[in-house]
Amino acid sequence: MSPALALMAIYIVVTAILQFAGFLVSRVVESVYPALGLMTFLVLYLGMFWLAWPIAVRITESYVPGAKSTS
Repeated sequence: MSPALALMAIYIVVTAILQFAGFLVSRVVESVYPALGLMTFLVLYLGMFWLAWPIAVRITESYVPGAKSTS
């Protein structure tokens, strides 16, 4: 498997896990503060896409041969 394909597959898996965690957090917030539930969900939803990328890169560099960063 090429490093680029592995990176994209890992990114999708990490994003799905983080999105589920964000959903759970927003449900807890909604049960306590109903007016903030949707805003919390939207912020976490968009933020998890941003957060998942460096996590996926780090995982790929650690476990996929030939995927070391050039920087």
